[in-house]
Amino acid sequence: MKMAILESMVYTVAEAKNKLPELIKQAEAGMSVTITKRGIPVVEIVRKTEDPIKKRVFGVLGDKKVVIDEDWARPQEDLDAWLRGDV
Repeated sequence: MKMAILESMVYTVAEAKNKLPELIKQAEAGMSVTITKRGIPVVEIVRKTEDPIKKRVFGVLGDKKVVIDEDWARPQEDLDAWLRGDV
């Protein structure tokens, strides 16, 4: 979605400092706002043209695939040896 810039407004740093909320509203309305320092343009405030919305993923693992061993609950052949740490 492209938005045409309606007009450009130029402010000094001191003016911009005192009028920032107004400058943001102008940029939201489609105007290009340029801030100058000693007559040299240093910043341009324009409306953001794209806002990628990420798909919301719930849970700790998000959208990662988890593979569970089918035999995870099988009994150990030698449980006592496993508990002692011999296996």
